[in-house]
This record gives sequence, C-alpha cells and structure tokens, in this order.
Amino acid sequence: MLITNPEKKYAIFVLGAGGTGSWLCSFLDKMSLHNDVIVMDGDVVEAKNVLRQNFKRQDVTQQKAEVVAKNNMMSYVHGYITDTSIFHQLLTEFPEGTIPMLIGCLDNNASRKIAHDFVQEVPEIVWIDGGNAERHGQAYVCVKQCGEIVEGFESPIDIEPAFQNFEGDERRPDQISCAEHSESAPQNVTANVTSANLLFNIIAIFLNGGALMSNKYVFDTRMLSVSGV
Repeated sequence: MLITNPEKKYAIFVLGAGGTGSWLCSFLDKMSLHNDVIVMDGDVVEAKNVLRQNFKRQDVTQQKAEVVAKNNMMSYVHGYITDTSIFHQLLTEFPEGTIPMLIGCLDNNASRKIAHDFVQEVPEIVWIDGGNAERHGQAYVCVKQCGEIVEGFESPIDIEPAFQNFEGDERRPDQISCAEHSESAPQNVTANVTSANLLFNIIAIFLNGGALMSNKYVFDTRMLSVSGV
C-alpha cells in the first residue's frame, strides 16, 4: 500500500493527446490544474479521430496537443518524445522541488522505455502508464522517492514481460503511421473514456491525498469492472 502526500507539488506531463489524453485533460481541467499540466503530442487531428477522441470537426488538421491545451487552458509541446531531455528542460520552468508526474497515454513500448529511462535519471517521480485495447485496458503506477523505487510500485517495464518485448513495437510514435497504429490497436470511445477516468482517479489520489492498494489496475468495459491486481 502507498500513502500519498497531498502537500507535494507536481508537474504533470500528459504524454499523448489522442484517444485517452484528450479526454483526460478535460477531466483535469475541472481540478484547475492549468498551470501544472503540459500536453505533449506530435499528431494532428484527423477526421476519423472525431468519432472516439475529444475533438470536433473544426479541429481537423490542427495539432492535437495545441487543441487540447487551449481548450483546457494548459501548456503544450507539439512534437514526438524521442528522449528524456525534453522532460529535464520543462522541469526547469517549475519551482525547485517540483516532482515530475508522467501520465502515459501512448500505447507503444518505445515511448514506455523513454519514460522508464527518465525514472532512472531523477530522484523523485510518479509515472502512471495507461493503455487500452478495444474493450479493456490497464494502468500501472511507478513511484520513486528519495532516489529509490518504492517497493511494490516498480516500473511497468521491470514487472511486465510484454513491455520488455520490443519486437514489432520498438518504434516511437513518429516512426509509426496512424493507419498502422489504428489497425494494430483498435479502440473505441468507451474504452478511451474509461481509461482516462481511471488515470484521473489515480492522479486525484496523489494530488488530494489517499492510498493506493496496488500498482496495477485493470478494467473491462464489457463487464463494467475496474479492479486492482
């Protein structure tokens, strides 16, 4: 079990403004976190995205990160994350002692590896990694405090064999076409909103104080179930 501290200050980096990230940011907006959230994505809105992502027809051809950030009064970075340097750079814009909180809304192992590497480079961090398929999904919680990974809250790459297999999934999002990704990881709006809601709940626990009983949570929209594993 992990007891969180609501007095800590976090810089929240939402990695991905698509199916999950676009909904999540609209939830975070209700918590008045505008100055603490940076939305990061390199994609543009396509017509097909309007069906299951939090975009409107007039957003088509615009940058996803910019649309989501402006709709929720947040900051944004348009571009794909290729290494950890962008996180270090952005942290300098926050007060000293601010803890980075990575919120993974990207479903590929190369992006997870970049987040994993950043965990190794800083003394304190929270990494919440979300992912979903067409009807089900999961969220992992990794926490590092005072230079040490909290027992039971290790990196998902360290504890999940599927994330250690880069065969066919070693490319970053900037190296994968939207058509390929859509075909390999079909999703729908119900799963995307459920994933965003799960991530939002975990974030709220860290910001408001509470307890996390597990470092992995799974959901299935076919059975209306969410549970810790």
